[in-house]
Amino acid sequence: MSATRIEGFLVKTLLVVFCLAYLAPLFWVGVTSLKSNEEIYDAASFHVFPRDATLEHFSHVFSQLKDFPTYCLNTAKITTATVFVVLLVCTMCGYALAKLEFRGKNAFLSFILVIMALPWMVMLTPIYQLEVALGLLNTLPGLILPYAAMFLPVGILIMRSAFIAVPSELREAAQMDGASEFRIWWSVMLPIARPSMIVVILMTFLSCWKEFTYAVTLNSLPSSTTLAVGITYLKDEAQSWAFGTLSAAIVIVVVPLIAVFLFLQKRIIGGLSEGALKG
Repeated sequence: MSATRIEGFLVKTLLVVFCLAYLAPLFWVGVTSLKSNEEIYDAASFHVFPRDATLEHFSHVFSQLKDFPTYCLNTAKITTATVFVVLLVCTMCGYALAKLEFRGKNAFLSFILVIMALPWMVMLTPIYQLEVALGLLNTLPGLILPYAAMFLPVGILIMRSAFIAVPSELREAAQMDGASEFRIWWSVMLPIARPSMIVVILMTFLSCWKEFTYAVTLNSLPSSTTLAVGITYLKDEAQSWAFGTLSAAIVIVVVPLIAVFLFLQKRIIGGLSEGALKG
């Protein structure tokens, strides 16, 4: 066996091991959510798969944990609003940086790179103090605005690269037809940059849906709590059936992420190659 084939075999083996290690916790949570309480706590007769699968824990999540639907709704609202704001700003800024000439353009790009280099944990304390002063603490906008600011730099660079890849002749032809910059952005540029837009949407959706640190720091009321924070409260409310109910709650949180990713994974790869890596 040649050295190249051995190297390829080792690389594939390592990838499989890493994938299994990454997926094992998700698999275990899913299996636990389908086991009865007796089977979960019965160490003497351990089985990987449930002997008698049950959905009682999923029922407990919605029927006995009164705030869980609120957590779901809050997360959906925050994620949807953040995705909308990020997509709107990223496409506009990306178009301006790619196709327009204005004073301070290079300085603005440098500023974006500096923001990307800063850890967001460093900005948590000043953002908290700012939200206290503005009265945004324990509100949904108090999370939407930091999330949007968090995901904007990467999104702007992705959309800028996507618009740079669009031939300038298309914009010039639209200008000759009398189209305004807004019309060119809306009718010419956005349809062509759709794959990169999908990448921005999915990156924002996945990151916002599961974000924990900002959500637990900037919100302390059940009326504005998200799923990532809410499932940490279930262990106090669930009492004797904590493990099964917590597993069911985690499955409810993770399933939308997996479903969205699997459904649009080809678009993610295509968008990254066509938008983010061109130009």
